[in-house]
Amino acid sequence: EMKKKMRTPEEKEQIVKRFLDGEPVVKLANEMETDRRVIYDWINKYREEGKKAREYLEKREIDIDTIKRFNLDMFPEVFG
Repeated sequence: EMKKKMRTPEEKEQIVKRFLDGEPVVKLANEMETDRRVIYDWINKYREEGKKAREYLEKREIDIDTIKRFNLDMFPEVFG
């Protein structure tokens, strides 16, 4: 029975990055003394959060562009 260790978000992110760089999950799981499923959970969470971050940034880009266009139309002397 493996003793469950708490990992910091930084440790988890480091492991995910190593996986993305090509290191095998088996190697990472052994090194972290944890189950492979735990590593896969971290990978999936990292991907999901990355997706949410991209969606948020894309939405903000649209909002910023809309505001710029509005300002340019309404106040060309200021924003032109």
